[in-house]
Amino acid sequence: MNSKPPLLPSKASHLHRLLLIGDIVGKPGVSIVCQAISWLRSMGHIDTIVANAENAADGAGLTVNQYKKLIEAGVDAITLGDHIYKKREISAVLTTAGNIVKPANFPPGAPGREFCTISTSQGISVGIVSLLGRVFMRPVDCPYLAADRVLQTMPRLIARFVSSTFMAKRPATSRRSLDTWTVA
Repeated sequence: MNSKPPLLPSKASHLHRLLLIGDIVGKPGVSIVCQAISWLRSMGHIDTIVANAENAADGAGLTVNQYKKLIEAGVDAITLGDHIYKKREISAVLTTAGNIVKPANFPPGAPGREFCTISTSQGISVGIVSLLGRVFMRPVDCPYLAADRVLQTMPRLIARFVSSTFMAKRPATSRRSLDTWTVA
């Protein structure tokens, strides 16, 4: 990457910059993200990087190797969506790693965490949640009720910010949304 002016002005001490990378698709997507992460973090003065990687394995799922590459490259947390279990090998990571989440409105018995909290280099904790919409998707619990449940469960003293990725199929009259809440 060539050196260009910063993406954003110099960082003020009171700001927390969160970069959300949506839908990494296939090997080219994983490769580009892994190559760009350090540049994005330094040039954009980024504190936390969260990536959706549900389509990293050729458009369907995430492999353990891809998970490791993304984390080693500097992604702080990974969210997954409706293709979460297309590569069954990821189930082991979902139950052991603390920086990857399943959609919180999946059934309680499905492997994985409903949320995670990660700590930045400044000691700020960020809560990460993934939710699925219900239009043109497999049946899941209400995303809004799941969000309320997670926010009540998540220790408020731990997470200063909560970032939620919301994945949904979109007909022509609707849109995807992404929300971030300030908890403290």
